Amino acid sequence: MEEDATEDEPKKKGMLVPLVIGVLLAAGGGAGGFWAVTSGPLASAEAPETTGDDYEADAPDLSPVDTAFVELETLVITLGDEAAGRSLLFTAALEVAPQYQECLIQIHCIA
Repeated sequence: MEEDATEDEPKKKGMLVPLVIGVLLAAGGGAGGFWAVTSGPLASAEAPETTGDDYEADAPDLSPVDTAFVELETLVITLGDEAAGRSLLFTAALEVAPQYQECLIQIHCIA
């Protein structure tokens, strides 16, 4: 009886060998791609010469900007039949210039 039980069990196939081969191929592909773009056939002949002045001229103005946030009321949107009890809660905040903050609060009656 014990011999019958061992014959019915499927043999486990080794999963370690394909995993190791996959990792080695991925590492080799990554290393080959790095070599190709840095010093291989895809590398540029000369590095572009840039100075610090070039970067400053092209940089956008990232100075702080005054902003105000106006919170909107939470909206409850029923999805489907009310008996299903499915609803969507929507909450948002608007980013506006400070001079328009009071105007939006008065228009939308946000307290």
